[in-house]
Amino acid sequence: MDKYEALKKYFNFENFREGQENIIDSILDKKDTLCILPTGGGKSLCFQIPALVFEGLTVVISPLISLMIDQVMNLSKRNIEARYLNSTLSFSEQKKILEEVANNKIKLLYIAPEKLKSEKFKFVLLNSNISQIVIDEAHSISLYGHDFRPDYKLIKPFLNGFKGNKPVLSAFTATASQSVINDIKNILNCEFKMFKYGFDRPNLYYEVINSNDEFEDLKRLLVENKDVSIIVYALTRRLCEALYYKLNKLGFKVALYHGGLDNEIKEYYNNLFMTDQKNIMIASSAYGLGIDKSSVRVVINYGFPMSLEDLSQQQGRCSRDGNRGKCYLIYNLKDLRANNFFINKVDDYDLDNDTKKALKKVKREKLREVVGYATTKRCLHEYLVSHFGELFMSYCNNCSNCLRHTKTVDYLYEAKLVIDTIKLTHEKFGSNTISKIITGSKDQTIKEHFLYKLKTYNRSIHTTNDIKEVISNLINDGYIDRTYDE
Repeated sequence: MDKYEALKKYFNFENFREGQENIIDSILDKKDTLCILPTGGGKSLCFQIPALVFEGLTVVISPLISLMIDQVMNLSKRNIEARYLNSTLSFSEQKKILEEVANNKIKLLYIAPEKLKSEKFKFVLLNSNISQIVIDEAHSISLYGHDFRPDYKLIKPFLNGFKGNKPVLSAFTATASQSVINDIKNILNCEFKMFKYGFDRPNLYYEVINSNDEFEDLKRLLVENKDVSIIVYALTRRLCEALYYKLNKLGFKVALYHGGLDNEIKEYYNNLFMTDQKNIMIASSAYGLGIDKSSVRVVINYGFPMSLEDLSQQQGRCSRDGNRGKCYLIYNLKDLRANNFFINKVDDYDLDNDTKKALKKVKREKLREVVGYATTKRCLHEYLVSHFGELFMSYCNNCSNCLRHTKTVDYLYEAKLVIDTIKLTHEKFGSNTISKIITGSKDQTIKEHFLYKLKTYNRSIHTTNDIKEVISNLINDGYIDRTYDE
């Protein structure tokens, strides 16, 4: 069977999408291949077609249980012998699958990276007829990636266990900056053949909303887009559930999806959304990987995601059929408390202290990039694609910044006041208090700390929101830094 026969027989397609065939040919030529293909670009097919053409087994290392379950279900519907091994299976179920592996009865085996801790499991794989090893969500191997997973460090020792004819290695990610790409290559010590395709989605309209009442803004957007499929992403499980119950009570047709729900419940809600019985999915970042609903027309981020990579991946679930879609980020800087909670969860990881410190620093920098996106005056399309190392025109005519009619105001005096005030307060206060000092507020914090005695107190005729905007621009341009919890 060749690649075209496999494409037609199992997927009922006549032609490959742009870029897919080149990637597939590289893998079929037994060249180790690293592919950066945006969400919706069809990266799964790029390793599934070679898996069907090759005689042996393809092992797919995947970080999310929900993702591998969805992939295996979809493959099984196409009469492709695929299995997954993870913590959801009993010992007897896992034993049966390993027997199928040993007897060459499976074409694709999806495994969680932590399975590579088992010496018995590795022994079975190392003595099986494996043609291809796939690292899905390959950015997870890098400390600089937006979703670093310590268990991905087990992959390199596993690969070193192959003697003689090693399987071809293919690695895939939808979002990777150059530093992440370099890290993947160095950690795996592999000279990959690289494929990288454009990140811009010109069919998507981008808008950021600095909100004083995020729930009211969310309701407004849901009413304005009441007749289309919508995904609302929230950072925490608790927030997902709170939004679900509030919106359900108001009569919106909502479904719910996060990693803490039982698989049966997730499948139930996902089916309601996929069959258009519910048009709004309230979800954590766990939703969307491997789930293909090309008619989603609106994606709303309710609060800050943890990185621009997360934002880009989630927005990439909008209008994957190429039709026009809209992506919104609703935020308030107070949301950063939740993000910082997740950054500090790094302390619970099984890592040495130096690695924890480095990882927290990376996560803070990634969060700062998201805040930069939310507060920039640049074209939002340009801001995103330049983050991934691509050039872009400075005006897209399809984002809130480019379409907003603004005038230029000289805030140099206020910028100097901000920097002077930060110095005078020994860098101890946030943007809210700094703004209140400069605009002459008489609130309790100003009184308690005698901040009205500073020479910069009440020196501007502008509002506190104006000064906050000056601060945001100073952060974006690199003049000052936001340290969050320090």
